[in-house]
Amino acid sequence: SALFWSTSRSTTTMSAEMYNHDNIKLYINDCIHFGIKIYKPDINRSFYCFTISNFEIYYGLGALKGVGLSVISEIIHNRCVFGPYDCFFDFVNRIDINLLSKKTLESLIYSGIFDNLYEKKFKLILISIKIMDLYFKMENSATNIMQTFMDDYFNYMIKNTKYALEYKQEEVKKTSELLP
Repeated sequence: SALFWSTSRSTTTMSAEMYNHDNIKLYINDCIHFGIKIYKPDINRSFYCFTISNFEIYYGLGALKGVGLSVISEIIHNRCVFGPYDCFFDFVNRIDINLLSKKTLESLIYSGIFDNLYEKKFKLILISIKIMDLYFKMENSATNIMQTFMDDYFNYMIKNTKYALEYKQEEVKKTSELLP
């Protein structure tokens, strides 16, 4: 029972102090000293706040540096709706890529969030950089294609409108000549 109360108090305190990273380090050291196991962030188990399971603490995603609330919400929402992430590529495929940046992905990888899926962080960093570069290239080319399409459509509409106005003016002129 003492372990339960120690674990509960530590979890609550760390969740409350989530944005004070120096204090989090102290609380984690206290937990280790008292024999409370703390798991590092896990893509399939962690929530926004620190949580307890079987007298063990799961690191809260909200305490990760460089990861915003919108990304964390998206991670948890997708996991709850579609189930656990199978691999890093499953994660990238399911998360709204507009919420991610290279820096955010690096923060997630360095935190160890994907370690249960893939242990080689260095390779994961390289893969994530390639994925983000590819995405931004595709996004830019799609934007350019859309801009070209819109320009062409706009020019087409202007020409047709001008032609229609000139045609209508001629019709009005011919009709008005017929009137007495």
